Amino acid sequence: SNIFYFFFFSFFFFFSLESSCVKFLVCSFLYLLVYSRPDFLFCAVKILFKSTGNAKALKIKKFKLRANANFQNVIDFLKKQLKSSDPLFLFVNQTFQPHPEEVIADLFKCFHVNGSLVINYSTTPAWG
Repeated sequence: SNIFYFFFFSFFFFFSLESSCVKFLVCSFLYLLVYSRPDFLFCAVKILFKSTGNAKALKIKKFKLRANANFQNVIDFLKKQLKSSDPLFLFVNQTFQPHPEEVIADLFKCFHVNGSLVINYSTTPAWG
């Protein structure tokens, strides 16, 4: 809904301008804003959790999380879903462990598979 309000007010602002040069600058700014930051448009990222080894499997494996959240939020969310205080090791696409301060939208932009960010988790180090 925030996107709707942004474009709604931008539309009225755009047509209140008289100079075509200023209109061009506003359009260029909006284009750069939208296409350089995909998390601006998409407020949530689909995440698919896959258990590995002896880690407890989730009943619901697909979730949507805020795109501007840090990876530490994913770790906390998964621990809450598993109702476990045991250490968890999370890997993106069975390859690497992101830094806890990494932004989910950036990970999604680089490593998504079929529209979801695949995160494998285990109670012991499995990859990396």
